[in-house]
Amino acid sequence: MKHKSFSSIAEARIKEAQRRGALDNLPGQGKPLRDDDLAGLPYEDRIAALIHRSSGGAPEEVELIRKTAALREQIAQCTDPSERERLSAELRPMCLRLAALFESTGRYLLANSDLTRTD
Repeated sequence: MKHKSFSSIAEARIKEAQRRGALDNLPGQGKPLRDDDLAGLPYEDRIAALIHRSSGGAPEEVELIRKTAALREQIAQCTDPSERERLSAELRPMCLRLAALFESTGRYLLANSDLTRTD
């Protein structure tokens, strides 16, 4: 028995919906699709970002950028040397993870930017 691929199943369901008229008079019909800010991402990253966006969450990179910015602010305002060192130690693995995420997605310029510096 031959198994149908996902795309052939999807295509069959779309054709069936068209035949029933379920796709007629949809909002925005005949208008171009809205451009999103994910067009430059590789397919896998784009899908992951769309899933995060639809579930209300932010991508890991965005969360890490927010957290590192907050930690950098705390470090800048900190006057106690031991607390400053503790905060810096907390910052280092976040910056390394952020650099790894950027590098794994081909964003080498960001991987070596101020966003990932550990000082």
